[in-house]
Amino acid sequence: MNENKISFIICSNREEELAECLVYLDNLVIPEGMEMEVIVVNRAESLAGAYNLAMKESDAKYKVYIHQDVYIINPTFIGDIIRIFCAEPSIGIIGTLGTGKMPSSGCWFESRKQLGTLVGIYSGEMQLRRTEDFEEEYRGADVVDGIVIATQYDIEWREDLFDGWHFYDSSCCYEFRRRGYKVVVPRQDQPWSIHRCARNGLEKEYEKYRQIFVKEYLEN
Repeated sequence: MNENKISFIICSNREEELAECLVYLDNLVIPEGMEMEVIVVNRAESLAGAYNLAMKESDAKYKVYIHQDVYIINPTFIGDIIRIFCAEPSIGIIGTLGTGKMPSSGCWFESRKQLGTLVGIYSGEMQLRRTEDFEEEYRGADVVDGIVIATQYDIEWREDLFDGWHFYDSSCCYEFRRRGYKVVVPRQDQPWSIHRCARNGLEKEYEKYRQIFVKEYLEN
């Protein structure tokens, strides 16, 4: 693994969104001595499967799995996450939004202990989503949302269970935790990212994967 390299991994099926995401990545400050690469997986059949392919393709120690409709607006993002990873090697995952306590439903966003902050764009309107502030540099989480997942170790995504578009992220967090690694959300005095998303109803497949997740991780 190249400890001086960071890889941004993106699944894409919409060129316009990808192009805007890349503009923000181009504006990130790359710490001295670090190398940055971007891997785009086009027309993936599942996020877990695509992420596994990209993960094996890259020799970067640090990997950031990011949605194509997410724009990182913290210019020092790379240095910030590497500092946290180096400060505590037991940290396996950093995410910008998540929860300190996973509800029994498996839906992290139903938790009363949400962590992180985000600027969301819904139908053209920008809204700030902010949870309870904390003073420490980061706080432990059960899971983080898949919009941004940064790792410093490679653990395979469970494409055997999650061969679609849901719960691949929560599953990833539990796989890291099963191996003794921590999942954390950093303190963000200002939001680190923007998420352009539509407020659609949950897809029919969501319930299918929710039940798989609950059976695999929460019932045991």
